[in-house]
Amino acid sequence: MISIYITPNPTSVQITELEELFNFIDRKFSKHKYIISGDFNLNFFNNKLNIVQIFKKLLNKYGLFQMTKSYTYPSSPFCCVRKSLLDLFIVNDKTLVQNLTVTESISIKFDHFSILTLIKIHKEKEKVITKLVHDLNDNDIEIFKSKVNSFDWDSLINSSPDINLIYESFINTIKVFISSTFKKKQLSNKSRSIPKEIKQLIVKKSKIFKIFSQTNEKFYYFYACFLYEKINKLIESYNSKKFHKIIDKSKDLKQLFSHIKHDSKQKNANIFRDNENNVISDDQDICNAFSKHFVSTFNEINFPDYSKLIPICNEKLDNFTITQTDVLRELLSLDYNKASGPSEIPNLLLKKCPQIFSKILYQLFQKILISGIIPDKLKIVSVTPILKKGKPINEISSYRPITVENNLLKLFEKLIFNNINAHIVKNDLIPDSQYGFRAGLNTQN
Repeated sequence: MISIYITPNPTSVQITELEELFNFIDRKFSKHKYIISGDFNLNFFNNKLNIVQIFKKLLNKYGLFQMTKSYTYPSSPFCCVRKSLLDLFIVNDKTLVQNLTVTESISIKFDHFSILTLIKIHKEKEKVITKLVHDLNDNDIEIFKSKVNSFDWDSLINSSPDINLIYESFINTIKVFISSTFKKKQLSNKSRSIPKEIKQLIVKKSKIFKIFSQTNEKFYYFYACFLYEKINKLIESYNSKKFHKIIDKSKDLKQLFSHIKHDSKQKNANIFRDNENNVISDDQDICNAFSKHFVSTFNEINFPDYSKLIPICNEKLDNFTITQTDVLRELLSLDYNKASGPSEIPNLLLKKCPQIFSKILYQLFQKILISGIIPDKLKIVSVTPILKKGKPINEISSYRPITVENNLLKLFEKLIFNNINAHIVKNDLIPDSQYGFRAGLNTQN
């Protein structure tokens, strides 16, 4: 909804500026229903005025409809001002306005009449993104193991000198086995209920609005507004009491943070403004704008020269050693509650089939070490924009990126880290004054 005010006796220059505004709205929001209302200060009923004729042609050009049909400014007994239609209610879709009535002003401070409007908004159902996950039950796990064991992984791993093709074939094969073995189930999403008293008031408010739409009585309109305010206050009070109750009684902080996370969720924006002040609504354009913004926030880091602080070491770390036992140990230590990232192989599945995956991944990781190349698709990450606290939801710059790595890459990195860390500890390359980020030590030591 766009509100407009034009100063009295509008000029052709102002009408030209108005056309520029209409053109902008038509380009950016043509796929949406919208309302333009306000005091235009031109008598819409006076067709003799050239400026009114130009304005009406402007409405026709952009397919707009003026819905106010009665005078909104009374004639004055003290001057020659006649009653006029100055306050316009313009829409690009007539079905938006279910009822529009011009009544006496609700306050003696205003010289214009009031316009009571009942807008029929067909709210499109929000896309409920139902998260489906594979049901990794024990019976199907055994079937999956059988399928994987019967496959010739040696031939696949050695099928090509291109590590990218090998990794892609590996991932696709595992995905086929997963999709053909495990059924998908919907994650439970328990909605939080509200008290019966508030539910009854919501039903009552809806009934009052329906009566208003049938009778046009102002009493019902203001009564419905009163109920709306009352409902909001009751919900706010209920949420506050519930929050403090959780703080007082909750011994498990997980429940508390779950409540905070639920209540702090923001509705997804459909329209954004990028860093160049352009309005964008296409999904691909929005993704590109976020990508461009996030990349621009990273600066090249110039690290100081630490070479003089590092002790001299004659033993070089020429090669990395990874065994199947190492892979098995890391698989068993996986947190199955963590996201799998772009690989789409659940940590729970890796943990339930450690013997099988340790053999396959050992072969894959050895191939990566020999080639000296990390597969391109293994380096792909999932990036989710998170709204910063107190920032406008429609601004691209209001978000920060949260990255989820491929769980197989994290596993490979951990194995490499273990090699590097063992070399550093063995050769005593860490100063004695360093306690943070070392196993078995902390800053209290």
